Amino acid sequence: MFRLIMMLLTSIAGLFVANEALNLSLVETVVAVILILGFLVLATGWTLRRSV
Repeated sequence: MFRLIMMLLTSIAGLFVANEALNLSLVETVVAVILILGFLVLATGWTLRRSV
């Protein structure tokens, strides 16, 4: 599971550190933001579920 999350995060980071990062289309930016927010929601839900 950890390896899958790390692969997802490195692909997102690759979008931002690429040479053409300033030329990202609106769709790519929205997809990256949705993936990041989804990960944050899952991480928050996971920690809340574990603490209850």
